[in-house]
Amino acid sequence: MAQAGPRLIATHSGLRGRPGLELSGEVVERAVGGLVALIRARELSETVGVARDERSSSEPLAAEAARIAMAAGMEVTDFGVLSTPAAKLVGAVIVAGSHLDPDLNGLKLVAGPSYGPVDIRELPAPAKPTERQAGWLQRDEGAVAEHLAAIRDSVDTDLVRAARLSVRCE
Repeated sequence: MAQAGPRLIATHSGLRGRPGLELSGEVVERAVGGLVALIRARELSETVGVARDERSSSEPLAAEAARIAMAAGMEVTDFGVLSTPAAKLVGAVIVAGSHLDPDLNGLKLVAGPSYGPVDIRELPAPAKPTERQAGWLQRDEGAVAEHLAAIRDSVDTDLVRAARLSVRCE
């Protein structure tokens, strides 16, 4: 019996699949359009962050997510390569393969008010296209440095030193 190939995986933490196949343009459009509809239903800021990891398939997938959000009239902030925890500080589409095989990738959606993961299976239907003015794109080149500074500033280094912690690798 032939083994089935990869399939689209939709869970509470997003979508996973092969870009261009299971993660087709139509699937990405429905997911990002649903996120836009959710943001508007919750009356949140009409800004969506887009972040990605360093996989070669992530940049075009992130660009597609940004294009879809802008076409729906959203302002998009492109964070470039940014960790998932940092991107979760705003409503965002996070393109990341995380622990997946190299040919797979994923979309994680985050929205307020808690800025936790959005269950892709519970998104509202995307709104029908309107005459809404297209959104715009800005790049945030400082997001990584700001996130690292926030982490650094939250650690009490004197307390850590006083604890005399050590790491042992065998």
